Amino acid sequence: MIRPHALGSALVSLLFAHAAFAQSEPPALPPLSATEAPSAAPAPAVTPAVTPAGTPAGTVPPAPIAPVAETAPVAEAAPITDTPSEVDEPPPATMAPQPPSSPPRLAMEAGFRMSILPDGGFDPYAENDLLPGLSAGALFVPFVAGPWSFGFAAEYTLGGHSAKARGADASVTIHRVTLGVLARRTLGARTVVYGRAAPGIDVIAGSIDDPSLDLPLEVDTYTWAIDTSGGVLFTLAEPSAEGGGGLYFLVEAGYVFAGSAEMRFAPEAEDDEPRLFGATRLPDLSPHGFTNRFGLVLSFD
Repeated sequence: MIRPHALGSALVSLLFAHAAFAQSEPPALPPLSATEAPSAAPAPAVTPAVTPAGTPAGTVPPAPIAPVAETAPVAEAAPITDTPSEVDEPPPATMAPQPPSSPPRLAMEAGFRMSILPDGGFDPYAENDLLPGLSAGALFVPFVAGPWSFGFAAEYTLGGHSAKARGADASVTIHRVTLGVLARRTLGARTVVYGRAAPGIDVIAGSIDDPSLDLPLEVDTYTWAIDTSGGVLFTLAEPSAEGGGGLYFLVEAGYVFAGSAEMRFAPEAEDDEPRLFGATRLPDLSPHGFTNRFGLVLSFD
């Protein structure tokens, strides 16, 4: 327990010490020269911090904590699966459609023709109804409208056959010349179909070698013919950009209408021949019937 007289003595001693300190002068500092200037700017005034209510005196309040910025939400990772992810695959590369092959507009053709002649007038010259032959022709197609084209076709066919007729060797040769119209249509890139109607003439030459005569019996006659046929051209080699020719394979079938020719055979005697010869007549010949042709076409356009 603190006694009252001791507390009073302590307060009196403290007052005397304070008075003595106030009367003492502080030591004088050396004066600054005129050239010397303060090297630093005066410190800014410090604003006393406001002490929140309830904070004890002499306690430094804690510095305010800045709010934490909100971070962007993290996207959830896609679940890992065993199957490959569905990715839009690019469409498969496809080749651009090629333009149709240009059919020949000026061309030459050659091939093999086989005709079936059911006429009885053909029997003395063949053991069957087949008349083989070779053909050559030309095409000129000046009119083109889209896949269609129209023009002209000329053809020459040489066919013949021989056999025994009445114990003698008999033969017949048919020269057919036609000129007609042609219509074609392009199908796909390498195929052309066509049809044609070609009227013409059949020149018929026949011969009989009779052992009893020293001169052969001959006949020269003619009749009309109309060749109606259709076919297909297959492109083997397209024309080049420099103007080179193209090559095509031809397949054709049709029917030939023809008139009847009188087959009267007689020897071709010289003017000074004193003998007189009669004529031998065989059945009239009509070279009509079904026909087909295979060949090659060479274009020049």
